[in-house]
Amino acid sequence: MSEFEQEVKDHYLNTWQDSVDAINNADASETETIQANKDHLGMLISLDWFTDGITADELATINAALA
Repeated sequence: MSEFEQEVKDHYLNTWQDSVDAINNADASETETIQANKDHLGMLISLDWFTDGITADELATINAALA
């Protein structure tokens, strides 16, 4: 794995909570913000390296935000 690939993975593993917070803190009228962050999280949890890099509790937090 290249250094760039590792940096990208580290970035997403360290910033996914920002998307959860954006969903949870968005006003109901902010549908584009909510959907964009849900799409982002959905993409992340479809990647094995991402789900392998987070805890079961963190995955539960993401799934709750997606519900």
